[in-house]
Amino acid sequence: ALGGGAVMDLGCYSIHQLRSLTGEEPTVLDASAKERTPGVDRWMQADLAFPGGASGKFTVSLYGACLLRIGFRVVGSEGELRVFNPAGPHLLHRFSVRRNDGSSRREHFPRIPTYRYQLEAFRDAVIDGQPILTGPSDSVANMAVIDAVYQAAGLPIRPS
Repeated sequence: ALGGGAVMDLGCYSIHQLRSLTGEEPTVLDASAKERTPGVDRWMQADLAFPGGASGKFTVSLYGACLLRIGFRVVGSEGELRVFNPAGPHLLHRFSVRRNDGSSRREHFPRIPTYRYQLEAFRDAVIDGQPILTGPSDSVANMAVIDAVYQAAGLPIRPS
């Protein structure tokens, strides 16, 4: 049986962030992988295109020279957004916006683990009937992109 690999372990978050930021489902243009063992990626990079014209790129690694590099950068017509460590803001985070006119701002968030927000959303859905934020259809859409990344990198897709 094939193991998870970098895209299944870490890439799912990167893919979900890109899908959430654009609100669109991407097409995988290209992907390349370094394997830990045959068929199991330890490093993956992929280029994505979105229907509205945006492009995206992600790099994930389970074994690499860089200990921690987690975040994203969004470049738009009026400036740039940079976020460092959206998954663990309780440890360390940075959120900055820089506009093309030279103005900038930084925002800080409570040092609360994201897992707490997940638990609160689950509680709200179960107890209060609030909508599920990322339901089954979102998971299936994310997995379709993961499969396309593996195929573009020349690796087998993971069995479901």
